[in-house]
Amino acid sequence: MKIRVLASSSKGNSYWISDGKTQLLLDAGIPFKAIQSKLDFKVSEIAGVLITHRHKDHALAIADMLKRGIKVYGNTDLNAYNYGVRVIPTNVTIGIGTFDITAYAMKHDVGCYAYEIYSYATDERLVYVTDTAEILNDFHD
Repeated sequence: MKIRVLASSSKGNSYWISDGKTQLLLDAGIPFKAIQSKLDFKVSEIAGVLITHRHKDHALAIADMLKRGIKVYGNTDLNAYNYGVRVIPTNVTIGIGTFDITAYAMKHDVGCYAYEIYSYATDERLVYVTDTAEILNDFHD
């Protein structure tokens, strides 16, 4: 699995991952134009965006992503602030392209998810956790 850091700080967070078949963004906390630029303007190749929580340093570009028809996923709290976000129930696995994604609730001052991402294409697993005071779940082996 390839991982590219687009931004990582209190000013904004966003990561691109690909297994050679499917591309995802983990968080979109920087301006959409910056995401476009960092991805060589190939944002239409993004199969989905997994947002951990509604704070702007993780969720700034949601509206622009949705306007362009890019699927954005998150929790019910995120959906309440951004109509069109697809809610992933906790401890439920969904498929996006060649990835299986499971969302887990984390402890934060707003609703927050961690994501366990498994690629069928590479047989690799990634756990994405951010902004949490405590990890409340065990992840798969």
